[in-house]
Amino acid sequence: MKRFNLRSYLPIILILIISLIAFIFDVLKFYSSVDIQSWSYIHESLAFINMVVYYLYLRKRPLFKETDVKTIIKNFGVLLAALYILVLLNKQFLSGDFSGGAFPLEPDNISSLVYANSMSLIAILFFIPMLLLIRNLITYKYKKRTKLYLTGAVGLTVFLMAWTAVFKIAPDISFDFSLNDTNSILTLISNSVFMLSLLFFFILSTHTSWVTHLRKREKASFFILSAILIWLIIYIYGFAFDQAVPAHSIALGIFTNSAWLFLTFYSTMAGLNLMMHLPTARIFDRKMNEISSLHDLSRAISVDTDFHSIVHLVIEMSADVLETNFTWLEVYNQEEQTSKVTASNRLTQREIAALSKHSNHFINNQIYSEKKVVVINEFTKDSPYQQIKFWKKEIESLAGVPIIGSDGNLFGILYTAKTKRYGFDPDDVNLLEAYANQAAIAFENAELMAKSLERERMEQELQIAREVQMRLLPQDTADVPGLQVETLTITAYEVGGDYYDFYSISDRGLGLIIGDVSGKGTSAAFYMAETKGIILSLAESLTRPAEILKKANKILYPSMEKKAFISMLAARWDADTKILHFARAGHCPVIHYASASKNTILLQPPGLAIGLDEGRIFDQILKETEHQTAAGDILAFYTDGLSEARNKNDEEFGEQRLCDVIRENAHLDAEALKQAIIDTILSFLDGQALHDDLTLVLLKINDLK
Repeated sequence: MKRFNLRSYLPIILILIISLIAFIFDVLKFYSSVDIQSWSYIHESLAFINMVVYYLYLRKRPLFKETDVKTIIKNFGVLLAALYILVLLNKQFLSGDFSGGAFPLEPDNISSLVYANSMSLIAILFFIPMLLLIRNLITYKYKKRTKLYLTGAVGLTVFLMAWTAVFKIAPDISFDFSLNDTNSILTLISNSVFMLSLLFFFILSTHTSWVTHLRKREKASFFILSAILIWLIIYIYGFAFDQAVPAHSIALGIFTNSAWLFLTFYSTMAGLNLMMHLPTARIFDRKMNEISSLHDLSRAISVDTDFHSIVHLVIEMSADVLETNFTWLEVYNQEEQTSKVTASNRLTQREIAALSKHSNHFINNQIYSEKKVVVINEFTKDSPYQQIKFWKKEIESLAGVPIIGSDGNLFGILYTAKTKRYGFDPDDVNLLEAYANQAAIAFENAELMAKSLERERMEQELQIAREVQMRLLPQDTADVPGLQVETLTITAYEVGGDYYDFYSISDRGLGLIIGDVSGKGTSAAFYMAETKGIILSLAESLTRPAEILKKANKILYPSMEKKAFISMLAARWDADTKILHFARAGHCPVIHYASASKNTILLQPPGLAIGLDEGRIFDQILKETEHQTAAGDILAFYTDGLSEARNKNDEEFGEQRLCDVIRENAHLDAEALKQAIIDTILSFLDGQALHDDLTLVLLKINDLK
C-alpha cells in the first residue's frame, strides 16, 4: 500500500490557508468601514503568493511537461470543461451582485463576497495550468526568441498587476491624457504597458508550428474543437470573472484578464492556422505515409528473406498509400516468356485466372520491350489499351511499372488501377517506381538466398547487389557554378555502408550528405539504402543541415539494431556568401584549406552518431555551425576508412597526411587533387587491402563570374 506523502500536498494546503486568510480579510472589510491601505497591499500580496506557489507546484508535475500535441490539447479541453462546471455550480448557489462607480466594484452582500473569493480561487486553480499547457504548444520546435517573448509577456503582466494594485487604475486602450494631471499620466503608463503586453500576446499566439505536423483527420477534429474553445473562452470571462475577481483582488483581476485575452488570441490563431492547413493536409499525410511505407519496406527487406511476404507487402503498401482500387504484381518467366499473377489486392480468383490467361496483352508487351512505365489516365474508344476494359470494365485509369533488377533483367510488372479517370499524377508514378525498385531488391535477395550454398553464385549475386548500391550513389558529379566537385568511393567488400549524396543543387549552392554505417557488408548496405531514401525525402522539405540530421535520427532509431549506428555529416554551401553551414553527427571532421593563409584546419562541431539515442540527447548535443570560405579554398569531406587506412606496419594514414597532401597540391584543380590523394594513399598502403569503406568528397571554390 502506497504511503501518504504529506510533503507533496503542502503547496495546496498553503494555497488554501492563504485563500482562507484573504477571505477573512474580505469579511472584516465588508462589515467594517475602516480601510487600511497597508492591509490592502498585504491582501494583494497574498493573491500573488498564491499564484507563485501554485505555479512552482505545477511546473514539476509530469502532466505539464508533456510534449505530445494531442495529449496537451486533450488535457486543455478537460481543464476548460471542469472550469465551466465549477463556474456554473458557483453561479447556481451564490449570487454575484456588485456595485460602485469606481474600479474595482464592491460586493453587495455576503453571498457576493463568497462568490468573489471562490471565483478568484477557481481562476488561480485553472488559468495557471491552462497557460502552462499552452506554453508547451508555443515551445514546440521553438526558436531562441520565443523564450524572450514569453519572458516579456510574463514580465509585463506582473508589472501591470503590481502597478494596478498600487494605483488602482484599470488599464484600457484609451490614450487621452494631460501632462498637468498626475492621474492621467499614471493611466497613460498603465495603458502603454497593457498595449505592449497585448503585442507580446499576439506574437506568441502565432507560434502554432505544431499544426503542420498533424494528420488530416486530427487537423479537421482540432479545427472544430478550436471553434468551440474560442467561443467558450470568450464567453466565460464576462460570464464569471469580469467583476468578481477584481472585487476580491485587483492584481488577480489583471492576471485573469490577461490570461483570458491570451487564451482567446491563441485559440483564434490556432483555429485560423488549422483552417489554412486543411486544404493541404492530404498532401502532408501522403508524404508522411510515403516516407513511412518506404522505411517499413526497406526494413522488411533487410530482415525478411521470404519473397512472398515481401511481394504481398509491396501490394498492400501500394494500395494503401496510393488509394488504388485494384493492385496486382505479375512475375515474368524469362525461359517461358510468360507472366503470372503472384499477388493481388481486391481481385477475385476468376479475374486473376482470366488475367493470367491473357497476360500477353498489349500493355505487357510494351512494358517488356521498352522497360518503361505505362500510365493510362483515360481509356478512349480508339485506345490500343481498350482491351483491358473487356477484362474489368470498372477500371478507368491504370499504371504499370516494370520491376527491373540491377543487371537490367525484367522480373515482372507492378500494376495499380483506379475506378476514376486521371487517377495517377507524377508523384504517384515516382512512388510506384520506388516500390518496384524495392520489389526488385526483394527478387534479387530471394535468388541470392535460394542459391546461397553455391559460393560462385553467391559472389555473383553480391556483385549485383554492389551495382545496385552504387546506383544509389550520385552517378554524375554535381555541377555548381563557382564550385569544383570530385568524389571517390572504394568499398572494402562487395557492398558497404558508406554513403554520400547531393541535394538542392542550384546556382545558389549545393547541399551535401556523407555518412558511414557501422559494420560492413550487406547489413551496412541495407541501412545505407534505407538512409538514402529517408534523407532524400527529408531534404525535399528541410533545408538546414541540423534539422535533416535530427529528423533522420528520429525515423531511423526505432528500426536500428542496438549495436548499429550511423555517423553522418550534412552540409550546405551558399554560392553567394561562400558560407558553409554544416552539422556533424559523430562523423569525421571537415578539412578546410584556406588559400589566404595556406593552412588547413579541422572543423568538428559537437554531435552524436545517428541511432545511439532516440532524440533527446542527440538534439541537445548536435550543433549546426557556419564557416566562411573564399575563392581558392578547399573543403574535404571523408569517412574514417580513409584516415584509418593501415599499411603493412599497422600504421594509420591519419588526418595529418591528408591535410599535407591537400596543402601541397592546393594549386591543382579538384580532379588532379583527387588523383594526388589516391596516389598518396596507394603508395602508403603498398599493396595492403582496405579494411573499411573509403569515401572522399572534394569541393574547390572558384570565383563565380
